[in-house]
Amino acid sequence: MMRLRYLPLLLLATACSAHTLTTIKTDLVPFIPQGSRSGETNTPGTQYVPSQAGQAIQLNLGDALKVLEGARIKIRVKLENTSSVDNTVSAVARIAPVSDSSNIFDGGNNTDCQTNDCLLGQGSLTLPAGSNNADTIEIDVPLTPTANPSALALLKSGQFRIGLSLQVSGSLRYTLEQGQLTVQARLFQLLNR
Repeated sequence: MMRLRYLPLLLLATACSAHTLTTIKTDLVPFIPQGSRSGETNTPGTQYVPSQAGQAIQLNLGDALKVLEGARIKIRVKLENTSSVDNTVSAVARIAPVSDSSNIFDGGNNTDCQTNDCLLGQGSLTLPAGSNNADTIEIDVPLTPTANPSALALLKSGQFRIGLSLQVSGSLRYTLEQGQLTVQARLFQLLNR
């Protein structure tokens, strides 16, 4: 009977191996100030969420960052046309080191995310004329050693800035509905360090 007491512990220990991939999901929306998560623009131009400086994020994942194998960033913004003409909207998501604190949208096509801001992803759509025509733009970006390796290296540092710009041709309302960071690590590798 005494041996059965340790059976759950034995089963748990054998289930976690060097091949086990642990997934951790973090909601980034609460990091964005509440007043910047939604808004309205009445003129053509660019709206920044939360600002041109982006939002500083600190990942408190400890040693898991050392064995990070990949990540994915998903951003979804709801757009609602409030004008009487078609409204073309382009969304651009960028990532930058924390030290790039004045404007994370000025790096152009930079690919070294550890020294300057760089493009994460983008999307666009046209909202038909007429009040309250709504749609969403979704940006889904994998970060792996082969897809966006510089952005993955920046995530491994545990600190970064992230932001979204909306280039609009007319008036609209916007709401940041999702900002999710999913990281994957093989935590078992920490035992070998």
